[in-house]
Amino acid sequence: MISQLFPPKQTLQISLLLLISGTCMSALVPVMGYFMIDELGESAWTVGIYNGLVTAITFALNRWTGGQFDKGAIVLRLLLAAGGAYCAAALMLIVAHGLTILLVVVAPLMGIASTGMSTTFAFGRVAAERARVPVARANSWLRAAISLAWMIGPALSFTLIGAYGFGPAFAASAVLGVVWLALLVWFVPADFRADQHRKSNTQANDINWGLMLAALICLMFVLVTALFESAMPMYFIQDVHLPAYAPGLHLSIKCFLELFTIFSSSALVDRIGIRRVLIGAALIAVTTMVLYAEISSLAELIAVSALDGIYYGLFAGVAVTYCQSFEPDRPGRATAVYANSYAAGNMVGSMAMGFIASATSFRSVIFVAAYAAWAVAGVLALEVPLRQRARQSAR
Repeated sequence: MISQLFPPKQTLQISLLLLISGTCMSALVPVMGYFMIDELGESAWTVGIYNGLVTAITFALNRWTGGQFDKGAIVLRLLLAAGGAYCAAALMLIVAHGLTILLVVVAPLMGIASTGMSTTFAFGRVAAERARVPVARANSWLRAAISLAWMIGPALSFTLIGAYGFGPAFAASAVLGVVWLALLVWFVPADFRADQHRKSNTQANDINWGLMLAALICLMFVLVTALFESAMPMYFIQDVHLPAYAPGLHLSIKCFLELFTIFSSSALVDRIGIRRVLIGAALIAVTTMVLYAEISSLAELIAVSALDGIYYGLFAGVAVTYCQSFEPDRPGRATAVYANSYAAGNMVGSMAMGFIASATSFRSVIFVAAYAAWAVAGVLALEVPLRQRARQSAR
């Protein structure tokens, strides 16, 4: 009975790796804008430059590391590079200040560190295949670890910053980085690599339209969430006139339901398939956004936040598996595309929220998110013909 509830030891170890590495990243990423404006006295636009630089570097390096993974590179070396870059970035934030240091040194180091997530997901897929564990089930554990990490990291950093300042918070991040490196050496076999005999139905330079469609769907799901989450604090407090703790209450309820839904997503995939799960998630997202636009009390907020956690948990639980299904023989490339679509969706959503709210209102942002969720369902309708086209070209 216990063996049915929990995956094999190696999948649990990789989940722990993602929990620690995710906590590391979430302990630094959300505080950088605050650090630049409050501590360094920089203008708000410099935060956009820093985030854009990190994102661009991450895009390029995710693609490169994904390719190296598929070519049979030693996984431990790729992950040690990510963990080492993270430790170096945290230490640099302690000893050196200034915008130039952030842009020239810290941003590239954080870009390298960001490749750790996609490489670990690809590692988890190959390990699950070799252990004959259903990939969807293994990925649900890995994705749940990331969600849990983002519940821990920001709270830890902001608590330390409030009590002791940025220096101790960055030092704690560096210590977490050392733990990440230690677990890598402990859990990742020194000679582990993807099967070198793997061959894909598409050549290295060919465009896999199915994978591109999957990436677009993931980007749009993340865009829906990024639009709402960016506007959410101001919308709840200023427009709906809820208490100041409402945003935190919303996130707690959403994350709690999200974790449970992620674990149940693999069972749903077995019953109805990934595409139907994603269509269901998109339709729940539409309902959720429309209901958010009409709430007027804490009780309503609690109910809709639970629905929010369910829709995002369904998406998060199957998204990696969905992307990998279009490139089953190149998990590194597929996972890199997933990670990049996730980062792009967050960046576009956060930027779009500012423009939409400035021109109209925070409530309008919620409606735009609902329209985006409708669009996801529409794009999913294109998945079947594109997958059939990919199969025909493979013949």
